[in-house]
Amino acid sequence: MGALLIYGCGELGSRLAGYFSKSCETQGCPYDAIYGVTQSSRSWENLRELGVVPLLNSEVLEVLKGKIVQNVVLAVPPSKASELYHREINDIVRVLKGRQEYANQRWVFISSSSVFLEDQGNVVNEDSAVNSNSLLYRSERIAASRGGTIVRLAGLYSDNKGPHMYYQKYKGPIERPLRWVNLIHYDDAARAIAHVLMSPSEFAHFTFLFSDNHPLRRQEIVTGNRVDEIGEGAGSEIMIINQRPHDNEISKRKEVSERNGIAASGKQIDSLRSWRIINASPVHTRFKASPPYGV
Repeated sequence: MGALLIYGCGELGSRLAGYFSKSCETQGCPYDAIYGVTQSSRSWENLRELGVVPLLNSEVLEVLKGKIVQNVVLAVPPSKASELYHREINDIVRVLKGRQEYANQRWVFISSSSVFLEDQGNVVNEDSAVNSNSLLYRSERIAASRGGTIVRLAGLYSDNKGPHMYYQKYKGPIERPLRWVNLIHYDDAARAIAHVLMSPSEFAHFTFLFSDNHPLRRQEIVTGNRVDEIGEGAGSEIMIINQRPHDNEISKRKEVSERNGIAASGKQIDSLRSWRIINASPVHTRFKASPPYGV
């Protein structure tokens, strides 16, 4: 049994550590230690409560020298990535170097659904076209070339983090209120990553994609109601809204948009294949616009 190393042990990384800590209490520990790498020591007390050994970036290679690291997760937020991705990928390769014979060794690169080119409201899945010029996609390719498994996530949210925190405080008209938004709860994302780490080796080079499979309009994040009809007139984005239905009527909504002459934007994520591969499904199956936000 080896250790789990979480590079970027922020909101997502700490929830992943919490998932495994809880697993240790109920099902036995898959790791003999969990290390969490952070840029500062501000969150270390919370990490220690989760059973995580916190480390600074500068300490990783020295502390883990000679130790068996079974799995690594690189979970640096894309907004803070810049050149960090390249440096940390190189560090991960050095940590794992010479231990490729270790059973079930796997490292995961956390990416984003923002790499997809689609922006006209159509459905995307694991095989859809991407922006090959983006830093994130180039980093994905570097990670994959060095043995990393790619996991693309929709927009992350919790009760106090996510796009709703911005839009529900925003005063004034919402820009492109009918733009499609795709979300996944932090806890579901952490659980998906944990399952990917434990998935069969045949999927080590698969590019996973996870969302709650319930795309919604930007307006719905604010109101909690669904866009049922769109006001008449070319380019109009005046909405008549009714209560959100139980089923996600993707094709119907797109048809209504097109019928009223409004160009769709964004994308609608279909991640069913990835959830089936890991034999799991999201617990928070849809976002609602009042606490608790994931239901």
